[in-house]
Amino acid sequence: EIKDRTLILDATHNPEGAEMLEENLQRLVGEIGKKPVIVAGTLGEDRGRSLMEVAVKYAEKLYLLAPAQDRALSTDALAELIPRGFQGPVVKDTIERLFSAPYRCTVGSPGDTIVITGSLYLIGEVLQHLQGIPDSGLQDKI
Repeated sequence: EIKDRTLILDATHNPEGAEMLEENLQRLVGEIGKKPVIVAGTLGEDRGRSLMEVAVKYAEKLYLLAPAQDRALSTDALAELIPRGFQGPVVKDTIERLFSAPYRCTVGSPGDTIVITGSLYLIGEVLQHLQGIPDSGLQDKI
C-alpha cells in the first residue's frame, strides 16, 4: 500500500531532464540516507540510455516498465541500456501488476522511497491505475 511507502513521480523524459534527475536523486539519497527503488520506462533509445545512466547510480533496485505506447522501449531493450557494473537487482514487470487501485503499490518494501521516472505516459498510466480510472483515451497513440 502507498501509506507505507513514499512515491515520488518524476517526468524525466529526455537527456536534459536526466541531468536534473541526477541532482535530485543525489539530494534525495543524502536526505533519506539510502538509495531509493527506481521504477523507469521511456520512449526512444536515446532517452532510455540517458535515464539508465543516471538511475543505476542511485537505485537500490531497478524496475523496468514499458508504457502502453507504440514508441515505448520494451523492458528488454531498456535493460540492454543499463551500464555495466550495476550491482542491484533489475526486475522487468508491468504497470498493472505493480500499481493498482485503491492506491496499492507492490514495488519495494514498507518504508522504501520509490522514484517513478521516465516517460510522461508512464507517469500518467501509473496514476490512472492507482486511482482506478479507466483508460480515458486521452493519451495519444502516435
